[in-house]
Amino acid sequence: MSLLKHIPSDSDLMRLYWELSQIGADCVGDKVPWKYSLKSPKSKEELILLACEMLRYDPRLLSILIIYFLNHWKELNPMMLREGLLSLKAPQVLGVLKEFIFNYTQDDELKYFLEYITRGIKPVSPQLFFIGLFSVGSQRHELTSQKSLKQYMRWGFLGRERPVVNVMTKKAIGSYDMKTRQKIIVDLSRSKENFSIKEYLEALDFSISRQQALYDLKHCKNILLKGHGRGARWCSKK
Repeated sequence: MSLLKHIPSDSDLMRLYWELSQIGADCVGDKVPWKYSLKSPKSKEELILLACEMLRYDPRLLSILIIYFLNHWKELNPMMLREGLLSLKAPQVLGVLKEFIFNYTQDDELKYFLEYITRGIKPVSPQLFFIGLFSVGSQRHELTSQKSLKQYMRWGFLGRERPVVNVMTKKAIGSYDMKTRQKIIVDLSRSKENFSIKEYLEALDFSISRQQALYDLKHCKNILLKGHGRGARWCSKK
């Protein structure tokens, strides 16, 4: 089953943003005509599920939905949300949202809420999270397959887009697992004569701390340290 009637158009997304803004989401849209009819009393839960399905065609919805859950999860009926979620073609999408939220929030009650909704759902077979974002076989496709964030990979997806959780500070979340980070280090050492810790952090979109970066570099068997302090650089073992 799918709430999605067709690949969402720009007009559909504009209306979705408007609908989401009516329930408190931090987005702006327009009340243009569309083919969906959300019936009360399930309207809020169905709207969120429809947004989850459209999310795979629009990366901007990732941040919108995560911020909505962080601020409004208590307004949602978990039983209705879970019942509707389990009937969707790809309920794992909400699992991805959960992983990003867990990466950010300290709210245990929100974690319990999301655990209940997604409990028992299995990961998908490996596939791109976003549909139609770029061509299969393109450079971006290759990069995504090699450098996916662990929040996507936990549910079988491949994706690199990091959601923003604070529209004021533009703080983005999402991280790479150790295996992916080690591969990034090796790639850096092969593409550059030597590199600094700042360059490693840039390759990771500054998704880890400087201390974690130093730990990664220290425990990578394929590189050597040159110099110390601020001038320290790493290079590939010959």
